[in-house]
Amino acid sequence: MHDRVRYHPIWAVLYIFFGILFTIIFILGYVVLQQITDLISIVFGLFLIFIGNSFRKQPYMEYGEHFITVFNFFGKPRKKYTFQSKKDVFIDKNRLYLNGKKISANDWMIRKEDWMRALAFYSKDSDALIEELKG
Repeated sequence: MHDRVRYHPIWAVLYIFFGILFTIIFILGYVVLQQITDLISIVFGLFLIFIGNSFRKQPYMEYGEHFITVFNFFGKPRKKYTFQSKKDVFIDKNRLYLNGKKISANDWMIRKEDWMRALAFYSKDSDALIEELKG
């Protein structure tokens, strides 16, 4: 079993909004000033729109019994953590740790409900609750 942690939607909206805003500003700059360099700057605005759309579609992180994978802005794995059991992962102050090192996941970038579900998955109490429900 594995699950996903998604980006918070406000980040996608902000990136797309500023991408559109910058693109319009650069197009207007080209029309008014007739400088070809402003057209090259449009790529920056389009890049922001691309990143914002990627935030909407790609997960920030995937996790399961034996792995945690953190993705970059483009949906490619940035960091992959593997371990024998989910008991190897521990939680301290709403952060995930593996072998004493913090797992590189920024909780301010992601949906709170997804993050809380990931923390609950790796908490020591989740195994007792599963056993209680089975019994």
